[in-house]
Amino acid sequence: MQRELLRASHQRQTKTLTNNLAHQHKVLANQQASLLTDEQWCRLSNIINVYDSKSPVSHIQTFLSSQAKQPMKLRLKMAKTNILEIITSLYQGITPFLKVLPEFRSMEKHDQCQLIERNLSSVGGFNGIIVFRESGVTFSEAFQNGFPLLYGSNIVEDSITIARRTDSDFTLIKLLIPVILFSTANSLTDANEQYRLASSNSIFFHSRILFDIQNIYADILFKYLIYRFGYFEASMRFAGLIKSFLDQSMCVMRADSVQVHEQLMKTVVSKTETALVIHDELENANVS
Repeated sequence: MQRELLRASHQRQTKTLTNNLAHQHKVLANQQASLLTDEQWCRLSNIINVYDSKSPVSHIQTFLSSQAKQPMKLRLKMAKTNILEIITSLYQGITPFLKVLPEFRSMEKHDQCQLIERNLSSVGGFNGIIVFRESGVTFSEAFQNGFPLLYGSNIVEDSITIARRTDSDFTLIKLLIPVILFSTANSLTDANEQYRLASSNSIFFHSRILFDIQNIYADILFKYLIYRFGYFEASMRFAGLIKSFLDQSMCVMRADSVQVHEQLMKTVVSKTETALVIHDELENANVS
């Protein structure tokens, strides 16, 4: 009889403890919801809206749809050319997004070009995880036939594996893109036998300014993660996003050893810088 009373008492204590923990979690969640200021919520909303409006997904879907209407023999013959067209659209799609970010717009033209040269390759590659998913590129013949021919099966397998492991919440990936865009050095280089971050001579000249800008967007992302998932899961997801970006950067670095891709990136960077200059001249003309 006494044993039954002890068991009942233990069950009541366990239930009370569980209820208290649930209540504390709810209170904490309500507190966390206010971590983002109104200004940060506005920035967050703008990032997502601008990204969606400037994304090359629609263009790539239209391109794939038109290619699907071609005869099978022609599609196979054009597979490499088509995948290069898609990848070019992917990297060029970063520029319209960049141009509307206020911190980027306020930079000197030389600094903008430095940032493009340094980070476009790795950021564009990471952005490809979203674009390829949303546009259905990985199911296309251009990808399945052209991508291995161009980059080799190992890079293809690694890129697919990384994409599968990357957080499926697109909002988180979109919010991370400004964080890595405003990095002093995203490029990875092969230093003889080991991988390392790009050498110090490639670090952005105004590194302190860039660090402050990056902190603005990192703060928004992490507070949003806490708001959505609580601190512990936010930390795990943030670490997972960074790991996915680094893994993808390694893939991009290996792709840079492919001559066609290297030339493609030089062309995209050059056209991007030219577009920035033209955009700046047009804005100045409109002001005057």
